[in-house]
Amino acid sequence: MAERIEVIRFRDLSEVRWRNGTGRTVTLVQSPLDAPIDEVDWRLSIATIDSEATFSDFIGYDRWLMSIGPAGLTLRIDGEQCELAPFESVRFRGDDPVTSRPHGSGERDLNLMVRSGSVHADLRLSTLRPEEHLLLQGGDAQVEIGILVSGTASAASPKGSERVREVIELNDAIVARNDDVGLDAGHTGAVVVVAQLRQAHVDR
Repeated sequence: MAERIEVIRFRDLSEVRWRNGTGRTVTLVQSPLDAPIDEVDWRLSIATIDSEATFSDFIGYDRWLMSIGPAGLTLRIDGEQCELAPFESVRFRGDDPVTSRPHGSGERDLNLMVRSGSVHADLRLSTLRPEEHLLLQGGDAQVEIGILVSGTASAASPKGSERVREVIELNDAIVARNDDVGLDAGHTGAVVVVAQLRQAHVDR
């Protein structure tokens, strides 16, 4: 039986205003799926910034932000200035005062937000050569999500009697929850951001 691949199509998602009204964002995936924004365990989203904006306050969360272009961002985090070129990232607390200024119009950034102490997270960049393979690993309380931010790629289920393959478009997310999912770069190569999420172990 063919294994289903979980692909979140960016083109099918709706854009909403930030909670404080100064920006707009598209939620790619979160857990729990239907939880209010301030009750999620984790959330992955893409924001579009056209002018200087102030970030919403999310006390009790840790946040990662990566510029995905086209020109980069200037951030001020708790009074400290931080310059982000495309595909550079920074980590900060959800209640840190943060403002952002885009270096061009239509600037986008990828945001990962996790509940402090409940989820271990990592955000990394994988630059793939033409036809190079990347494995997203799911299972054992771990979820890995790959977001295509440049180039072309396809996703394939590594298990099952019939191998399923999906063409991935820009800003689509591929989710590996219970099983691994393979990503293959196209003939131009690909840049993929990988978010890894693991439930924190709690001793009782």
